[in-house]
Amino acid sequence: GATWEDCLNMTRFNRRLLEIENAYRDLADLRDDYQPGAWIFTHSYDYATPTGKGVRILWIEAAGGWIKAIMDARKIPSVIQQQIVDQMLSRFDDMLIKLSQTLPNWRHVRTQGTLNDTDWANELHPTTAGFKKIAGKFQENLLQVFPKLRG
Repeated sequence: GATWEDCLNMTRFNRRLLEIENAYRDLADLRDDYQPGAWIFTHSYDYATPTGKGVRILWIEAAGGWIKAIMDARKIPSVIQQQIVDQMLSRFDDMLIKLSQTLPNWRHVRTQGTLNDTDWANELHPTTAGFKKIAGKFQENLLQVFPKLRG
């Protein structure tokens, strides 16, 4: 009967999210101090899937199972693991959208919802095809900000 809300310490999560927001604001301040005309592009990651699948280098599984392993170790029911990931990444996306609306020369590239299940190589990294989809979103945004880049 547990819900994602039961499994996520929102006080800690919100505090951590604020720390990340402040780090981004520090980055914008540094940009403004030294290169105020420069643009900052961000993205919020697509909705990673807690599958337990790790990174393979050639034929060797090098690392992985980061998300699912932690949730399984904490006995979080598998039926709500995706909801937890989605909620955390959605809130991260909301924070970056807010920054893009309030800071000059800041572009947030909306990448959530870009990848489907077959576009994930493991829990955190897209396949080559998935990376191409994400890169396409960046290219689109770069061309909107810098139209002279069109070949």
